[in-house]
Amino acid sequence: MPALDGVELIERLLRRHVELPAILIAAKATGEICRRPLQAGFSQVLEKPLDNGSLIDCIRCALAACPARGAKGEAPEAEA
Repeated sequence: MPALDGVELIERLLRRHVELPAILIAAKATGEICRRPLQAGFSQVLEKPLDNGSLIDCIRCALAACPARGAKGEAPEAEA
């Protein structure tokens, strides 16, 4: 299998109905660089350099929006 970039990987996972929160970190986050990942299913595109607070906020938002998580962004409890 040829190497995939992050956008191609997310597109393939979504075609298989696997929904994961995904955040793209790019050197330049403008125009087409942002458009394709967002259309592919990334929750956000961040531009380098990152500050820790923004990255943590972005991760929290992505996890809260993840369908496999509850309203508080918590992982579902395992069945006994």
